[in-house]
Amino acid sequence: MKKERMGILSSLSDWLKLLGLIVLVAEATILTAIATDFETSFKGWYPVAMLLFLAVIVIGIFIDRKQPSRVIPNLSTNIPESSNDKLNEIIENLDISDKFEVKVFKDEIISEIGNFLIKTRDWRNGQLRVPSGRYSQVLLDLYENAESNIFSTTIKDYLTEWDEALMRNMIKAAEQSKASLIERVFVFDSRENIDSRSIEILRAFSKLERIKSYVYIDGEDKNFQFPADVSKDFVVIDQGSAIGVTISYGRNEMSANWYFQDDERKSAFLQRVSSLKQGSKSVGEILEWWDTEIVKGK
Repeated sequence: MKKERMGILSSLSDWLKLLGLIVLVAEATILTAIATDFETSFKGWYPVAMLLFLAVIVIGIFIDRKQPSRVIPNLSTNIPESSNDKLNEIIENLDISDKFEVKVFKDEIISEIGNFLIKTRDWRNGQLRVPSGRYSQVLLDLYENAESNIFSTTIKDYLTEWDEALMRNMIKAAEQSKASLIERVFVFDSRENIDSRSIEILRAFSKLERIKSYVYIDGEDKNFQFPADVSKDFVVIDQGSAIGVTISYGRNEMSANWYFQDDERKSAFLQRVSSLKQGSKSVGEILEWWDTEIVKGK
């Protein structure tokens, strides 16, 4: 009997169910009294009481529907079905692999699990290491899905890896996004680093309507210095909701670290964005300098 009572109580997950149980018990008591010959001055009020109970239930349902929905967090509901399938398969595979009684085999599995564990710790903090094979695709996807703004820098090392197809895809992804403000700052250490390839790209960007382009020459700005431990090539999307930092360059070797909803990094990078824009020159000014001083000076 005690277990049955506990089962009933555990099923009462909210106040409306408890109210329903009370009404049902009261109704059962009234019906039992009506079915007997028990005489009482209140017997004539039993039908009225039952109608009142019904009204209470209806009012309770109405109030419950007016309240904000109560969602109980559930890990499985926050993971896409396809991800759940993969996680279940991983668990099953590990369980089966444990049956192989070979020490070297098990040691290697433990080593691989350790590497994977490190990755999951990064994921837990909203960090994602994107290798060269996925670098361009992740970048383009984030550009295309931007909601408000895209700010990016491009350094000279990156320009050498920009083939025509990649440049067209980046421009297309940015212009197809919902972002109302798209800005790119081309970063050079000095004017001596600007070559004909750089000018060719600057001319192409100067003709774009949706993307505002600037040129930042590090050696000419006395008010801002890049932190020594931070790459000069980075992306800030939707006011810092996503921040990407390029960590390696070279054809087929591009990789980046992405940080999502990181308030501390967001504040620091937004400050860098502001400083870069303040110290930048217009693309038109650099193109004019190139055409008058470099081309004509030859």
